[in-house]
Amino acid sequence: NRVRRVRRGVQAGKPERTHLLVDRSPRMRCMGVRRLPDDDRTEPAMILGVALDVTEQQQRTTEALQLARRLEAAAEAARVGLWSVPIDARRPHWNAHMYVLLARDPRRDTLDLGEALREYTPAEDRDRVAALALGWLRGAGGSRLEFEMRVRRDDGELRWMQIRAQREIDAGGVDRAFGVMLDVTDEHEATERLRVANERTSLAL
Repeated sequence: NRVRRVRRGVQAGKPERTHLLVDRSPRMRCMGVRRLPDDDRTEPAMILGVALDVTEQQQRTTEALQLARRLEAAAEAARVGLWSVPIDARRPHWNAHMYVLLARDPRRDTLDLGEALREYTPAEDRDRVAALALGWLRGAGGSRLEFEMRVRRDDGELRWMQIRAQREIDAGGVDRAFGVMLDVTDEHEATERLRVANERTSLAL
């Protein structure tokens, strides 16, 4: 199919870029093929082309996709929400468990920081959480952030969430934020029960 597509592109006078598997023993090689017109005329006077060995590039791409799938599976098993966003972008990327933690319909869009604060943070906590998040975002790249906050989910339940975030500048020069969200409600409730028990014990003494 790919060979036929290259041939059709050549016959139609259209540039073509594709990947072909080339049998070069003892293993198959993946070659990137590009057809290049020699000038701006509709019908090129001649066909120029290059063949590049991109096997390692294809392997790295495949390995990156496999790693991403494994990370997603591990996060789902651990009930961890994952999110990431370029600093100058509006919409973050969420994994499936972010929607579970927020009891949010997965058919709905993700939310930027301001929208998330308005929709999920109780009014009495909003200023504190906004100050923490915005102060971190305005700081230097490479910094970390960790805090806990209350979240009013879409089903009306109030839960405690722990946010752990990291910023870094990637190989392309993009300042990116990413992190995890964990439901720590059970830990908060256990701590509160212990505090109450200690107070009662102190009063009894």
